[in-house]
Amino acid sequence: MLARQVGSSQQLVAYYSSEQSVDVDNLKAALVEQLPEYMVPTGFVELEQLPLTANGKANRKQLAAMQVNL
Repeated sequence: MLARQVGSSQQLVAYYSSEQSVDVDNLKAALVEQLPEYMVPTGFVELEQLPLTANGKANRKQLAAMQVNL
């Protein structure tokens, strides 16, 4: 998850990759039950594959550079 600047505010965006179909509404409902409200992402972005660094970790710089429509 990354905080993204959207207009004059920041919003939390979750990036995910899955081999199965994901119902974002169900995912968000499950997160609302488990997390404080401020930690629940506003937007969800499905990617074919998460960009990785040479160490195999999620490449946050590439995620931050992606154009996201929320």
